Amino acid sequence: MEGSKKTDRTDRLMDSTAAADRLYQDYAKSVGMSYTSLLVLDILYDAGPISQKEISEAMMCSKQSVNQIVRALWEKGYAELSEDLSDRRNKQVRLTESGTAYAEKLLLPLYEASENAFDVLGAEKSEEMIRSVIAYTRRLSENIRKMIAAGGNKGSSGTAPEGCISENEGDGEPSRTSNFLVPDARK
Repeated sequence: MEGSKKTDRTDRLMDSTAAADRLYQDYAKSVGMSYTSLLVLDILYDAGPISQKEISEAMMCSKQSVNQIVRALWEKGYAELSEDLSDRRNKQVRLTESGTAYAEKLLLPLYEASENAFDVLGAEKSEEMIRSVIAYTRRLSENIRKMIAAGGNKGSSGTAPEGCISENEGDGEPSRTSNFLVPDARK
């Protein structure tokens, strides 16, 4: 498909995923959080003890951003840090009992809303959609990795066009680590 342009189905998929992201962002704002904070809370709730590095890699955001969010959760008594026995340079983060209660208060209604949306499709179509999105994401990942390995789509200056991500920021494979389909934090 060399030389092809963005298709209607690519456009529709991008629009629908962006719309879903906006809904999660709106929800986060309605409960007084940033979208990124809500995602970190979701990862901590689902993954349990996890390093800040694993969280930042899973979310493809900076360690500094994750650290600020974890620090805010820690200051409120919602998270605790412990030494990572496998790598003493890293700390493991986990929700406290009050942090778990806080996460459940915010996340369970969100999970219920998502499950309710799946109910419209029915079990068979829901599973088919999930399998299709996973297959699509895997193939897209393969295609983009090939482009990156071949040097990407760099301008004549040898750098990525302005505003584009020019370095590898995570593996991008969706998983069940999080209900928000952030990349698997445990790879």
